[in-house]
Order: sequence, then C-alpha cells, then structure tokens
Amino acid sequence: MSKRLRNTELCADCCVPEPRWASVNRGVLICDECCSVHRGLGRHSSQVRHLTHSTWPPTQLQMVQTLYNNGANSIWEHSLLDPASVMSGKRKASPQDKLHPNKFEFIRAKYQMLAFVHRMPCRDDDSSTAKDLSKQLHSSVRTGNLETCLRLLSLGAQANFFHPDKGNTPLHVAAKAGQVSQVELLTVYGADPGALDSNGKTPIDHARYKVGHYDLADRLVEIQYELTDRLAFYLCGRKPGKQWQRCVIESYLRFLLNWSVHVLYSTGCDFLSFQALFRLAVLNFLSDFDKYLRNKACAVIVHITFIIYNWFVLFLKV
Repeated sequence: MSKRLRNTELCADCCVPEPRWASVNRGVLICDECCSVHRGLGRHSSQVRHLTHSTWPPTQLQMVQTLYNNGANSIWEHSLLDPASVMSGKRKASPQDKLHPNKFEFIRAKYQMLAFVHRMPCRDDDSSTAKDLSKQLHSSVRTGNLETCLRLLSLGAQANFFHPDKGNTPLHVAAKAGQVSQVELLTVYGADPGALDSNGKTPIDHARYKVGHYDLADRLVEIQYELTDRLAFYLCGRKPGKQWQRCVIESYLRFLLNWSVHVLYSTGCDFLSFQALFRLAVLNFLSDFDKYLRNKACAVIVHITFIIYNWFVLFLKV
C-alpha cells in the first residue's frame, strides 16, 4: 500500500489519521491504540495484521483495501449513521477519548457484540432467515460487489452454504467466475477450498481446469494448507516450498489426528465431542500464531523507532 494512500486514511474506530493496522475479516484499517484492543477480542472477532510489517498475500491486502475504500466500516456502524443515534447519546470513539474505558468499550461493542450492525426483522424461524441470506450470498459472489457480500456475512449468511438446487457452495461460484477478492473474503469467513460440489469438483478444480484462472487456483491451494503451513513456519521458521513437503506434514498430522481419535474413543469420548475439541484446538493455535506474528511486527516497529531515536540523538550532539 502506497504512503500517499495511507496518508489519506483514518482509523475506522477513532478517526486517527494514517492507521497502520488492518482487521482482515472486518475490512477496516485501525490505529496502533485501537489495535491493542482488537488484539484482545479473539480471532473470531478481529483478525489483525500490520500493513507493512506483516506478510500479506497481495490479493488479500487488495481485498481489505477495496472493502475499506467502499465503506465497509458503515456495516459495523450502521445504527450510528442514523441521526436518531445522536439524540440517544450513542456515538463512536474520537481521537481525544481515553483508551480505557471509552475506546475499549466502543470497539468491543462494535465488533464483538455487533451492537451497531443493521438487524433483520424478527422472524419465527431463524434458520430460514440464515438460509435466505446464504442464497443471496451464493448469487452475489459472482459479481465484484464485495461490500454486499460482507454485509450478508455480517447478518448471518454462511460461507460454506451448499445450495440444494445449484449443487455447489459460494466459493465454487466465486472461483468459477474468477472473483479473486470474493474468494479471499469467503475463505477469511471459513469457506472450505476442498469442498466438493454435486459433480465431485472443488473450487480449485473450477479455477484451474474449467476456467483457467491458474493464479487463483494456486492461491486456493495456499489457503487450503494455511494451517499446516503456519504450523511448519511456527516450528521450523519457514513454510513448505513444495507440494510434496506439504503432503509429508499433512500425512504426519493425519497420523496424529487418527491416534488422538483412537485415544479419545478408548476413553469413551464420542466423535462430535472430539470434533468440537479439535476445532477449538485449531482456533487456539491460529490465534496464538496470529499473536506471534503481531508481536514480531511490533518488535520491528520498536526496533525502527529505536534506530531513528539514536540517529536524532547523534545528530543533535554534532
């Protein structure tokens, strides 16, 4: 992201200029102070990365920038845009507000409680509402209208929804249409690149063999192996560079998984309980890994600041 662009941007939470962090799943840019609150919300609420000191897949960074430029923040602050909210005393945080409790409480309400998101009219059958939203998402991902899809996801649309009539998921549709940013958004919200359609094809198959979007297919493979790649990087300091290296790691993890299932079965644990435990373990690992990367980014910032400070001290002594 160019410096010229960053200079024109404001923190989505308190309007401080030149935000240096991004919340990937919310499509907003945030300042250092607000980021300190986001980091405590958990990965399910806000996935935070530094704009310059974190490693970004270019298409994911472009997705975040597009959402921010198209007003994604209005999704999370919908009710605050209503003039009536001023009368009720509700307002967003300002640069002059204290971090605790003002900014902390506002950010928590905004992203964790979704207090300002537009609410659908109440219906007796919530599952029917979610199904309708998911069908709308399924139709929308073939277009480039990212903010519409983010709005649907914020209302409860399911990224892995299997359309009973079409026989595929939103990710199949986006991959077939070559909508790279939609693919990034869906996978951030948990869409499975390995999901099969009614013909036994994955989104990767549609991107590579049916349409010829080879870069998109490679990106989907990268997303599919995100967990194992991150684990390898965490343990070894590097990501697998070849497909066979990924397969070795995946085979080893599958062995550990099967062994864990055997041990849990022997103790009387049912499969559904194991699935819940495994999902929790994966989410905890990803959260810890994100924290590890954020701490590295913060360490780089502190180091650069220290160098600049020493340079100024030497300059003033001369």
